Amino acid sequence: MKKLALPLVVLVALGLAGIGYIATQDDDTSTSTTNVEQTEDTAPSANDFTVSEDGKTVSYSGVTGEDALTTLQSHTEVVTETSDFGEFVTTINGVVADSSSEFWAFYVNGAQASVGADSYIATDGDTVEWKLESF
Repeated sequence: MKKLALPLVVLVALGLAGIGYIATQDDDTSTSTTNVEQTEDTAPSANDFTVSEDGKTVSYSGVTGEDALTTLQSHTEVVTETSDFGEFVTTINGVVADSSSEFWAFYVNGAQASVGADSYIATDGDTVEWKLESF
């Protein structure tokens, strides 16, 4: 009987430790969900972020206090090149600007921006748009 008692105690202890671990993991998941819910007010919803059928136009509501490039990167795959003027977008969602004849133009509220997207800090109500344009 003594030979069975020790393995039984060890087995029960491991089982309780496993239950405690699982309970802790469930708590972490609910915390993450809460954090996401708290940031939803400032992030563009899926309805605010649109990509044209041909992929050559992308538009979204700016996130107040966040630069336009960071917001773009949080919703799409973006490739940039560093230049003297900041980050230059060369690809959005696999649509590559042909450097010999095209570029990704950055607009805010319908007007072409006068600063780079990594420098433009959005304000409430801004609409940001990217268009693949020829030169």
